Amino acid sequence: MNGAHPTSGKAKVILEEDNSLSLVFLDFKTDSGPDLRVYMAEDNRATGFTEISKEVKNGSVKYKLSDETDAEKMDHVLIWCKAFSVNFGSAVLQKVEE
Repeated sequence: MNGAHPTSGKAKVILEEDNSLSLVFLDFKTDSGPDLRVYMAEDNRATGFTEISKEVKNGSVKYKLSDETDAEKMDHVLIWCKAFSVNFGSAVLQKVEE
């Protein structure tokens, strides 16, 4: 979803073969900006966030999540401009029923 800048693509969390989790962006695109970060958070305001990456790349990208990242609770993925506390764009992760 767009935030302060046009942002598009898909985001999902996947379970790897070693039982770790990764955040995957597919066909991702956003504007460049100063001090952009990838966060997972409880909402679009970065409540209870965890920084996933200090580098934001367009395209299809995979970020390994730390063991401390609670993907159930932090269901918002944010492209966050840390320098200005601005949400460039976001995605809400939806639980897939098995």
